[in-house]
Amino acid sequence: MAQAGLHAIIGYQTKKIIPREKHLMPGIVFGSMLPDIDIILVAMGALFHGINNAEKLFHRTCTHSFFTLIFIYLLFAILSELKKNPSIKIIGKGIAIGMLTHYLTDTFLWFNSIDLLWPLPINSINLWQFWSPS
Repeated sequence: MAQAGLHAIIGYQTKKIIPREKHLMPGIVFGSMLPDIDIILVAMGALFHGINNAEKLFHRTCTHSFFTLIFIYLLFAILSELKKNPSIKIIGKGIAIGMLTHYLTDTFLWFNSIDLLWPLPINSINLWQFWSPS
């Protein structure tokens, strides 16, 4: 879970490059940790498939997909229109930005693959596949 703290710190540091908007920064920090909620899916899947198979099936798949990011942003945009509250859309934008920073961090700093285009039948992305740490 130390990774969640790192993702939160990186999300918080985006305040230096993101324009200030009310309710945006909490959304970014929350969104930067949100994709790692897939550990709950891994834990439940481990009951039926074993931990190694559950990790292959669920970790860095659906919650790390651009389609999930788009879905969450659109959900908040629709809720914003239905409730006539623009703050909801700003929170959704913050969550989407946070999720994007999470994806970038996982892609560039972690040695495991990530399914950025899940559920499409495209291979996972791993920038480190040609290098293995000693």
